[in-house]
Amino acid sequence: MMRTRLQYSPEPELRFAFDQTAEDPRDGIALFGPLDVARPYGVRAGVIGTERGIELYRRWVTWAQCPVFRQPADPSRPVFPGFSAAFRTEWAPDPCCTLTLTDDELDERLAVADAHHRVYGVVSLYADRIVASRREDESRPDLWFVVVPDRVKVHCKPKSRAPLARPHRPVGPSGMQRKLAISGAISRYSKSWKQKPRSTCTK
Repeated sequence: MMRTRLQYSPEPELRFAFDQTAEDPRDGIALFGPLDVARPYGVRAGVIGTERGIELYRRWVTWAQCPVFRQPADPSRPVFPGFSAAFRTEWAPDPCCTLTLTDDELDERLAVADAHHRVYGVVSLYADRIVASRREDESRPDLWFVVVPDRVKVHCKPKSRAPLARPHRPVGPSGMQRKLAISGAISRYSKSWKQKPRSTCTK
């Protein structure tokens, strides 16, 4: 008969400023501050999203600078003093690099019926802009914030469907080019058929 053995490992202690330790990172940050000294210019963040998403990012960063109180109040949990006070560095609400996506660009990719092409199109829309920015722009963010609307989560999760599904358009000739090609093929066939001698049947 096999026996299951459970082994308890105590929570490891984390190091913070002034060589202090704590098990909970929230306690350590609020009481002692971060272990590493932050860069003097603060957080250089880049953000990509729609106009609405970028505005929500600015609001959230502004909110994170203020003390955050737990609701309902819990005496065992310290109050988060705000990002700048806790990490001793600045984080401006305005990012150093902003990439704006239009709703039409996003909705066009979300409307693809095939799930794989739909997800690939949405991811490429974000990734290609960031790669191009890193190659062309002088600003070099330390980290990127990718703001994704709720409809992306709804229509790009497993077994999801497009809101207004349209078939995936394969790479190739346009509709007019295909029509002209078909028309030309029919015309050539008609000419060759007219040139052939017709058989005569007599009773």
